[in-house]
Amino acid sequence: MPRRLLLAIALACSIPVAAEAQPRFMVAGGFTAPTGSLSDVADAGYHGQVGLFVSVPSVPLGLRGDGFFHRLGTPDALLDDVQVLGGTLSVVYDLPGISLVPYLLAGLGAYQLQSGPVGATVKSSDNGYHGGFGVNIGAGTGISAFAEIRYVKIGGDSDATLIPLTFGLKL
Repeated sequence: MPRRLLLAIALACSIPVAAEAQPRFMVAGGFTAPTGSLSDVADAGYHGQVGLFVSVPSVPLGLRGDGFFHRLGTPDALLDDVQVLGGTLSVVYDLPGISLVPYLLAGLGAYQLQSGPVGATVKSSDNGYHGGFGVNIGAGTGISAFAEIRYVKIGGDSDATLIPLTFGLKL
């Protein structure tokens, strides 16, 4: 009997939390710096990003899914620009704050890199991970802004890494 009572209490407590969950659509863009072996073939570039962030206001943890596109220039006119297309799933942990709310994020992603000679580019796909730090500005329920920096590692054995600096809006 105590198990049923505990289960009923746990279920009753979880219903309001699920009802409080607030999804926020995100649009962003910014500067991307290649590092590691990627910096040998690519220059700095830009990126665009869309995402969905789901959190419960009284809990400092949230989940975030992002899709993005990076375009990095090349120093060689015989090479096409390097493009990185991908998607990530992150856990976001809000640190204490009032109008500026700092946060940490970390997660996993799937990436597709496209690079090579003009007209003969090669696509390769790999998994990776990322971690970063950001700040929410005006973190209420209306439109708010955010800025973040991440370290992105693509592939297990490769040294392809990116450092994107992102500015965006949560709608």
